[in-house]
Amino acid sequence: VISLTVLREAETAREALDANNAAMSDVLAAMKAEGPPMENDKKNRDLKLEDFLARESVRRKRAAALRQSSDGPGAALDRLVAEERDRRIAEEEGDNKKR
Repeated sequence: VISLTVLREAETAREALDANNAAMSDVLAAMKAEGPPMENDKKNRDLKLEDFLARESVRRKRAAALRQSSDGPGAALDRLVAEERDRRIAEEEGDNKKR
């Protein structure tokens, strides 16, 4: 959701309103001509969506593990924090190897 505002001044309210309407039409036309940034880059959009879905899947699995843990939420939370730390370390090492 975005909010756009234009402001034009004129001698009468009607003239100012007409100028505002024309300016907003120009803004909207320019935005439509450019198109949504993600729509123009389908590959980038798909990669971002794939990354989001992977993170969401991990988040849901972790939440389920916390709910089902027999050793209590404290131990389960400690285990999840350790897993996240290990994941981030592995991710950083992978990024460093790519360089």
